[in-house]
Formats: sequence, structure tokens, C-alpha cells
Amino acid sequence: MKFLGSTSLVTFVLFILTNTATNHYFPSEIGTVLSINEVLSVYFIIVLSCLVTELLFKGVTNSSTYKWLHSPWMYYLAVTLLLAMFCYVAWVRASQPIQNGLWLDYTTLPLSAVLYCLFRQTFGLIRIKKTDVI
Repeated sequence: MKFLGSTSLVTFVLFILTNTATNHYFPSEIGTVLSINEVLSVYFIIVLSCLVTELLFKGVTNSSTYKWLHSPWMYYLAVTLLLAMFCYVAWVRASQPIQNGLWLDYTTLPLSAVLYCLFRQTFGLIRIKKTDVI
């Protein structure tokens, strides 16, 4: 429940952000509707990447004795900030100007990690009793 809720909310927030950026940078495309195939494909990519990362996180926490590795914030953010840094360095080397909201491409991965950790911890606070499950 926590995993599905977190990935659904991350997908929803990313689509809101994308829609807002598209309306800002391309006002002529206001009113374009995403197809269900686009939504499902993005959701599948987010679920797959979060599932792999969640499995890696569980493996690291089960096999390590270091307390700082048991924090999902440290695990997810360190990895995504490292990947974002590589993307940023590649952009600086190419030295192309960022236009029309393409700066969102460089911040999507860390933003998704922050949102996933935030929603994961929020759903972790919600306790579902066994008597409440149908």
C-alpha cells in the first residue's frame, strides 16, 4: 500500500509540474490532454525505478550495520544527487543554453527522490490495523 500510494503521488505531482511548465513555456499548447498510454508508461517507469531502488535499499539495510545507511533519505538522495551531478557536468561540458523549461530535465530525478521519500514516510505514518482490512 505504501509503495503504490507513493508511486501514484509522485506520478501525479510530476504530471502537475509538467503541465504547469508546458503551459508556461508553450502557451499555444494549453488544453492538450495526455493520453492514457502516456500516463501509464510514465507510471510504469516510475514504478519500475522505485521498485528496483526499494529492493536495493532493503538489501542494503538488511546486510549493513551502519545506522546512516538505514535512512531512506540518505540512501535515495545520495544516489540521485550523484546522478544529477553527472547530468549537470555533461550539460556544462556541452555548454548549451537551457531553454523552454529543459532545466526540469536536470532536476526531475532529485525531485522525484525527494517526493518519493516524503510520500513513503507519510504513508509509513499511517497505520492500517488488521481489523480495518477488508
